[in-house]
Amino acid sequence: MALYLREPYRKSMKITVPDTVKSKGFDYFLLEDSIVAPPVEGYYTGDKITIDGEAVDYTAEGGRIQCKMPAAKSGEEAELAIDWPRRLQSMQNNIARILFAGALEKLLHAKVLSGSTEEVCYLVVDAEDIGFMSLEKIENYVNHLIESNLPIQEEKGEVTIPSVDKVYSVGPLLKNTGEVALFAIQKIEKEEEGLKLTFVCGKSALDDYRNHRYLTKNLSMYLKESTTQGIWQAVKKLQGKIDEQKKKIDSLEETIGLEQVQEFMAKRRTVEGVGYIYTTLENINFKSFKYLSNAIQKKSKTVQIYGIPNGNEAQIHVLRSADVPVDLKEIMDHLKGDHEGSGNMYHVQVNVPRTQMSPIMESFLIAIQKKIL
Repeated sequence: MALYLREPYRKSMKITVPDTVKSKGFDYFLLEDSIVAPPVEGYYTGDKITIDGEAVDYTAEGGRIQCKMPAAKSGEEAELAIDWPRRLQSMQNNIARILFAGALEKLLHAKVLSGSTEEVCYLVVDAEDIGFMSLEKIENYVNHLIESNLPIQEEKGEVTIPSVDKVYSVGPLLKNTGEVALFAIQKIEKEEEGLKLTFVCGKSALDDYRNHRYLTKNLSMYLKESTTQGIWQAVKKLQGKIDEQKKKIDSLEETIGLEQVQEFMAKRRTVEGVGYIYTTLENINFKSFKYLSNAIQKKSKTVQIYGIPNGNEAQIHVLRSADVPVDLKEIMDHLKGDHEGSGNMYHVQVNVPRTQMSPIMESFLIAIQKKIL
């Protein structure tokens, strides 16, 4: 068993630098057995280490670690140390994962499909939905197992904790569940294979609690409410006012948009029964442009050709009504050359240099009129 597994709480050790190999300005050497826990995919990104106080990069090779240093002398004594807070958090994450998975299976009978404790801690479970009350019960149950300070035992890669089924585990282990300290479910997200439950524990859970307390304190002062229930009711009331204002804004934008539609329709030039809107738009608001062009597109017998310059570049948008018998994508593919273009038979967009905007707009107009005539 590796030293980092035998002595998971050891923070430093004396080493004698073995034979070194120099390559590209760095000295490399192998440590056969050490306190350094290497990365394990899905579980841990690996210990960060220092040698005599200097940060050292390393790679793991078959149970050994290969250290890379700017300068290292074979035979010299040195002190190897790990980043202890990082190691402790990783051990807490590992046990929290085991307890959380056990709680999900026991209380919800939900199968754990996958998970990770590398950067963000999460489990993915085979479930369509989990209610708020159920999440609270699971969180409380995990914290109960932590508070019970249950012994943790490991044998041949399997971890045994009272009230929890034997599970596979890797890396250094805590001695008791109480060392996890605190557990919290941060968020729940729907994914294609199931529900992703993100969690925190240890110092990360404490930091999460402090952030929520800080937020609650500020909301309390801002909303002039002293209780959580009061804050919640005030936030709901505020959200209602925001939704009401959004409706008023949407209504106002729709009114303005209709006025713009009428203005543009009045400028149409009709040729053989088809109305053409052909113009350059400076400093356009793209949200307004989308509403405007879509609204006009629903009108009968209308073709829109817009040039939208932006510095040395420009966009050309061409749209047609459903009853105008031309395939705009076919025309675009013929005209665009090396320029980037996209769209379909009803609406196309081409990105061009500003100097070529007007000629290409004119080419679209001629091509469409030829197709119709």
